[in-house]
Amino acid sequence: MPDGDAPARLLGYATGSDRGLETVKEALWAVDEYAGVRYRDPADPQGRLLDISLEPEPGPLRRELLAELARSGPRTVTELRRFATTATVYRAADANRALASLLASGAATRDPEHGRLGGDVLISAAPNAGSSA
Repeated sequence: MPDGDAPARLLGYATGSDRGLETVKEALWAVDEYAGVRYRDPADPQGRLLDISLEPEPGPLRRELLAELARSGPRTVTELRRFATTATVYRAADANRALASLLASGAATRDPEHGRLGGDVLISAAPNAGSSA
């Protein structure tokens, strides 16, 4: 996001390759965080500005993942990682951190309940999850 009265810039990237998209997102999040660049996720209904960081603040992605679970019902970790990559400004690795946070806070549940958070683990929004994101 530009400083002052400068207009915002919209970045469009088209590809059929999830790997190519992930590479572009890695480069976007590696921009110098002190350069004054900020991102706004067009999928975020509140339009919050995001500070650049190799490990971005997970709050907005947590909310987007919960909204996706509310829309579609339970999803696997693989499906939620792909959602984060293709439908948000975030990367698959960011989805892992956000999912771990959602599970730790009780905003989401998993099946199976224990073990590694692998791609086939099914994630569901917990009852009243919207208030704990």
